Amino acid sequence: MLLLWIVLALILAFLGYLFLLAFFPKGNLLQEFIALPYFWFKVWDSPRDQMRVSKHSYGQHSRQYLLCCEPLAGASNSEEVVVYYHGGGWMLGTPEKFQSNAQFFVDRGYTVFVPSYRRIPFFSYPAINEDLEASLLLIEELKIKKKLPAARLLVGGMSAGANLAALIAFDRKRLARLALSDNLISGAFLFGAPLDLEGMYTSLPLYWFAGKKNSDQFQQANPAFHLLEKESLPICCIHGDKDGMVPVAAASKFIEKIKPIHSGVLHFKILDNSSHIDSASWVHSDNAVRQSLIQWLDESAPR
Repeated sequence: MLLLWIVLALILAFLGYLFLLAFFPKGNLLQEFIALPYFWFKVWDSPRDQMRVSKHSYGQHSRQYLLCCEPLAGASNSEEVVVYYHGGGWMLGTPEKFQSNAQFFVDRGYTVFVPSYRRIPFFSYPAINEDLEASLLLIEELKIKKKLPAARLLVGGMSAGANLAALIAFDRKRLARLALSDNLISGAFLFGAPLDLEGMYTSLPLYWFAGKKNSDQFQQANPAFHLLEKESLPICCIHGDKDGMVPVAAASKFIEKIKPIHSGVLHFKILDNSSHIDSASWVHSDNAVRQSLIQWLDESAPR
């Protein structure tokens, strides 16, 4: 009898969850949180074990490490490696939870690096920026060990991770400061991305990360602040029109700023009736988001 009640309770809980999914329209934070369990179920059901994974530290803090994910047969792409920054509002998530994302690129012959970093609210942009730079230097060392010394970096990510990827891609002073080639970055793919922090909702996570608006820290943490007079880096930017976490304006304002000065491959797609979670669905579904990413990879690939 107890088992029957447990089964009934699980069935009712599942039906209640489906009701919540259907009842709450897209475009608000609550709906995004309600959709997360199903998203994670799909992610964990996606392949992530057909690659070699190794862990490498670049500091003493437990968060200062990265995963290196390699094709079992060795990388077939020697011209580019992927650096993928995961989402989580600058405070949640680990590289291990996003190995399915790495698997997507590994299946296409890339070696993939997935960095971790210190988190808000205990650490803000200056410390996170230090971690970005330290992990970047470690990646350059690992490229030599993996016999990929000339490989350029294809950087990307989802949500807060896409913000960090864009900071790597567009803050050229960083490359000069680290004595790295200004041609090191080969492209940027950015999903559900806070690319212009001026378009973000006012929130504690944003304050913990970037500080007060109009402050130097806020500017430095804002990818739109680092744009040059001319840009040509291949970009793939995808955003849901009903994103309840990162307003579409945080991406569209960036695109408005870069379009007049950009030459080259620039894909900007706003997904109809789509949430923040929908922008991340390429990892588990062969859908329009994934096809847009594949098309962009093909068009922006080194010739």
